[in-house]
Order: sequence, then C-alpha cells, then structure tokens
Amino acid sequence: MKGISAVIITFNEADRIEACLEPLSFCDEIVVVDSGSTDGTCDIARRFTDRVIHHDWPGYRTQKKYATSLARGPWILLLDQDEVVTPELARMIEAMPDDPQAGGFFIRRDLYFMGRLMRHGGAYPDWVLKLFRKDKAIFSGSDTHPSVEVKDVVGKLNGALMHHSYRNLEDYFGKFNRYTSLAAHERFDRGKKFSFIQNFRTFYEFIVRYILRLGFLDGYPGFVYALLSSFYAWTKYTKLKELEENKTKFSGS
Repeated sequence: MKGISAVIITFNEADRIEACLEPLSFCDEIVVVDSGSTDGTCDIARRFTDRVIHHDWPGYRTQKKYATSLARGPWILLLDQDEVVTPELARMIEAMPDDPQAGGFFIRRDLYFMGRLMRHGGAYPDWVLKLFRKDKAIFSGSDTHPSVEVKDVVGKLNGALMHHSYRNLEDYFGKFNRYTSLAAHERFDRGKKFSFIQNFRTFYEFIVRYILRLGFLDGYPGFVYALLSSFYAWTKYTKLKELEENKTKFSGS
C-alpha cells in the first residue's frame, strides 16, 4: 500500500520513541507532533523524520486530530508512542492494495504488563481502529479515551501492535491518577452522578477480570493487573463524588 502517513503525538518519550518509529520505514512519511518534551524526544524523532512539529497540549482528542490534519498521505496509521508495529503487521500493510475495499482497518493491540503479554482478564484481544483513510475519519469519544470512526466499510488486519503502556508500576499509578481524574471531571461536566452501587465496583470488576475472564491464567502479572484495574472504576467514581461534594460545599447549598 502506498500513501501511508504514520502519525504519533509525543511528550517526554525519549526512552520509547525510537522503538515506536524504527519499524515505520514502510510508511511514506512520519509525522510527530510534540507538546513540549524536555528529555530529547524530538532529537531522537528527527533521526527518523524531518516532520517533527511542536504544538501546545490541547487534550488527547484535539492533539490527535491536529496531528492527523498535518499528514500528506491519504492513509493514516495513527499510533501512540508506546505502540510498536510488529514485522508481521508491517509486511501485511505493505502487501495491501493501494485501494482496498475498506475505509479503515482494526488492528489487534497486544498489551504487555510487568513484562508479560496479557492474554486474558479482558485485555485481549483489544481491537483498535489504527489504519484509516484521512478523508473518511471522524474523531469521537472523550478526551480521556478518544476514538476514530470511519464513514465506510471497516476491515480487520491479523497483524498486531505491541502495546507497552506502562514502563513500570510507578508509571502505571501516574497514569491511573491522571486518567481517573480526567474521567471524573468529564462525567461531572456531563451531569453524571455518583451512586451508592459504585462502592461495590472493585469486587465486581476483580471477579469479572480475574475469574470469569480467566486473568489467573496470566500468572502473577494477571493477578496484579486484575486487582489494579478493579480499583480504576471505583476510583473515578469516588473522585466524581468528591467533585459533587466540593460543589455543594462551595455553593453553600
């Protein structure tokens, strides 16, 4: 396939950006939009492309939409900086016709956690729309979890992306805190309310992930992932409750 623009947004990813960009030689161009890295991310990116652009951070969805708008090719391969195209996926995309009978393709994203591929617990398979025609794409979803929709037939590719979402547990908890806060604020802004039943989300989520979805088959990393993930929903709703209480307190009602 010709006319592919790989698009990546970055911020302080010097330790991971090379692994992301190196397999992308099959693309016609690479566009990197950085929001102010101070760790040498941009210097590393310039070894792979001359299209490294600074753009102040407006939020995940807006930044990805802006970065996509800069692409010159008709096809977009939209990656996160912690995703790596496998050789099998690269060969599959290269072998595709220039005008396939679809406007986009879902690609399986394989999550690695504590050094292990997570094949259970609800993390696998994770199908994400990553390759799509620029003129048929619509950015939707929330700012915390933006997504892309395509106004056309959508297919699937069997090749995979390696997803190294968390460097370590410290990185996990940093993202955990940031994303649960963003999710709570989004729900608050939409008028969503905390309900008492959310207090039991932790137990429910753990049973579903670790037992019903066979997370125990992923060994100790599967246990840790199921346990930490079960706290995610509870935490975002507890933060929502805190926002509601602060609003009541400061409004005097």
